Parts: sequence; C-alpha cells; structure tokens
Amino acid sequence: MRRVTLAALVALSAFLATTDARPSDIQARLTIFARPAVVAWAQPATVFGAARGAGPQDVVTVQVRECGSSAFSTYAEAHVNAGGGWQLPVGTAVTSTFRARWRSSTSAPVTIRQAASVLLARERATRGFVVTAISKRSLWRRTVEIQRRSGGAWRTMREVRLTDSVNSTGVVSASEARFRLAVPKGTLLRAILPLTEARPCYVRSVSKVVRA
Repeated sequence: MRRVTLAALVALSAFLATTDARPSDIQARLTIFARPAVVAWAQPATVFGAARGAGPQDVVTVQVRECGSSAFSTYAEAHVNAGGGWQLPVGTAVTSTFRARWRSSTSAPVTIRQAASVLLARERATRGFVVTAISKRSLWRRTVEIQRRSGGAWRTMREVRLTDSVNSTGVVSASEARFRLAVPKGTLLRAILPLTEARPCYVRSVSKVVRA
C-alpha cells in the first residue's frame, strides 16, 4: 500500500509540474516578432517567427487585434518552411497587435505602432495653408502643431484644431483645418500631431517639410 501511495504521489507531482510548465512551453513552441515595430503611413511591415515541430505541410494562422477592438480576428495564414520558420507581410492603418496560432499553441503578442498621415500644403489662391490628418480611427478635433525652422531647431508657432471633416472612402478618415500664417517667404514649415493628441491608436506623426 505504501508503494502504491508513493507511486501515486510521484505521478501527481509529475502531472502538476507538466501543468505548470504548459503555458510557457506552448509559447516557446511558437514565436512571433515584428519588423519594423513602428511604421509610417502606408509603410509595410513583416511579422515572422518559428513554430517548433512544424514543417512545410503546416500553416500558421496570424491573428490581429486593432486599437479600439477587444478581440483577435484572423488576418492571414503563413506557410512554414522546412526549418519551422514563417513570415508574413502585413499592412496596418492603425496600431495593431498580432499573435500566431498553430495547432494548440498561441504565441505571445507583438504590437506594431502606426503613425497617421499628416499633410501640410500651401493654398496659393487664399495665400493660406491647409493641414490634413488621414487615419483609420478618426482624429477629428485633435490639435496639430505648426512649426517653423529657426536657428537650427523646430519651434511651434501655433496650434490648429482639425475641425473640418473630409469625404473619405469609409476605410479611412480625413480631418483638416485651414489657417493663415505670417512668415517670411522661404520659411520652412511642418505640422506635427503630438503623441498626446495621437494616442491611443497612433504615435507622434510628422508631415513633410514645406516652404512658405
């Protein structure tokens, strides 16, 4: 009876040890990484990793959870190479978290942070400027900083609120504002959507430089 009891205890200890190690072991079997981790508007990225024990006959399901969403959904499938590695090009229009699934394994998540598209342009007819922010999550009524290049540094001249909505395709949102700025001809200008205005779904976003 004692031998049976000891054997049962040993078996139970082994089972508990296996159970405790299971979550980390599952994640170790399947990995995911992203390159780059921060992307400009319309810039592609790649998620990649390895599935331990998988081969060319297997596929890894890549799932995504966009900023503003609470659940993961299927993005696409990636074929595994002979060494167990896999990769998949991805496009994001909003900060998104990805994870991989293969059989019963789920990888730890990885996040790609997205910049919005910020455009600054002159309006020659009115001698003013227009600043536009294009994004998947609306940036309407967010504040943009208008900066000028002075003394080797960028200095904020004024803040502009994006109060005008622009017709969009339904996939992306566009908001803009028109303003006047008294600066010498040839002054270098840019617009910035600061992090405080861009988050939670975007990172600090900067327009191309324009000349007044």
